[in-house]
Amino acid sequence: SVGPTYTVSDSLSQVQRDFANQITTQVGQWWYNMWGNFFLNEQFSKQIGQMYDEVKINTQRPSDYQSDICYIIDEDLYTYLSYSSFYSNYDFLYSLLYEQRQELAKIGTTYDMYYMSDLEKGLIPDYKVYMIIGSAEMDDAERTAVNTYLKNNGKTVIWQYICGASDGKTLSAENMSDIIGMDVVLDARPRNTSATFSKNDHWLIKGAEGKFYGTNNGQKYVSPVATITDKEATVLGYMNDKPSQAAFAIKDMGEWTSIYSAVPCIPTEVLVNILEHAGVHRYCEDPGVVVFASDNYVAVNTAYGGEKTIKLNGTYAAYDGLNSDESLASIEVPVYVVENIYNNDKNKSNITEENEMFGKVKTVTLAVEGMMCNNCKAHVEKALLGVKGVKSAEASVENKNVVITAKESVSEDALVSAVTAAGYKVG
Repeated sequence: SVGPTYTVSDSLSQVQRDFANQITTQVGQWWYNMWGNFFLNEQFSKQIGQMYDEVKINTQRPSDYQSDICYIIDEDLYTYLSYSSFYSNYDFLYSLLYEQRQELAKIGTTYDMYYMSDLEKGLIPDYKVYMIIGSAEMDDAERTAVNTYLKNNGKTVIWQYICGASDGKTLSAENMSDIIGMDVVLDARPRNTSATFSKNDHWLIKGAEGKFYGTNNGQKYVSPVATITDKEATVLGYMNDKPSQAAFAIKDMGEWTSIYSAVPCIPTEVLVNILEHAGVHRYCEDPGVVVFASDNYVAVNTAYGGEKTIKLNGTYAAYDGLNSDESLASIEVPVYVVENIYNNDKNKSNITEENEMFGKVKTVTLAVEGMMCNNCKAHVEKALLGVKGVKSAEASVENKNVVITAKESVSEDALVSAVTAAGYKVG
């Protein structure tokens, strides 16, 4: 969660999450008492002291941790999108860059991020899986780097959008095919960038059969779009605006494997299949858990309670770095749920019981018409979370509904009105 906190336990939970990210990525951290004055609370000062002690221990431990997954962004991508419509490009980049990282957050392990220029300079070490995000233009140096560092030793390379279509001089399907290893055709017409996976039993799309992905914003389009024509590739997804055209495929290149998606934001289910097939270690198989990990620490962040299993990639002595120095086989920690409300009493630092914030809750499921994509999903959820007393809202494009958890005092009419005001039909 983000934003102000209203209880000591809520604030402690957020700081622990942020500390897990900080200590596993070995970056600095500072605390700013913006809301609630909880820093004056004894529990909070004790927690910061424990974190400080753990950081001192960590500075004495050498760490050369590296994930098995490399996420490469072309920092020049923005300059190769035509300015035909701000919202078309914005939504496309939002899905390609932001929403894709949301899917990556649920894969049960970590990933490292680099720029395309890092690859050109030879600064990226070897990984099992690479994801190239929309590198539309690759000059001679970048093409040499891709061919030299990525296409060998059984590596898997995932390409999204028109990777390599331009060599800095010309834009062509041949330029792109030379990079991704598949025959493609370029369509210069503005297209909707969404697709649907096939309904078959191929290991790559297990759990995502028939699933919609990409962007779908009605009248918003992007160009150019590259679809697959390679007869040796295994096609597993098709464009929504023209189902005869292949949008997602895999091809065995001998020394490496090429996976191409014409549209952005490959879902978690497919990413997990790729990782398991490539032999990548996953610390947690629960899709509702975000993992922070290094060679000294493993932590999970979850929005829901219940038992979570962490699988280590070796034999280790384990301890809870925030609560105990004793070795352990399992850890029990509280999971706090915070109501999505605005509390004007920012000085209420003596709140220690969650019951002061909310009483009994209920679950309401509404059928929603008009949701077409992840942006629609987010709009519906945001509208409902703005209703006072709503604790959570989980919309589903596939199921065409939204599941809401709210205080018993919240009326269904208020929920329906929120969805309707957001531009969607209930019923």
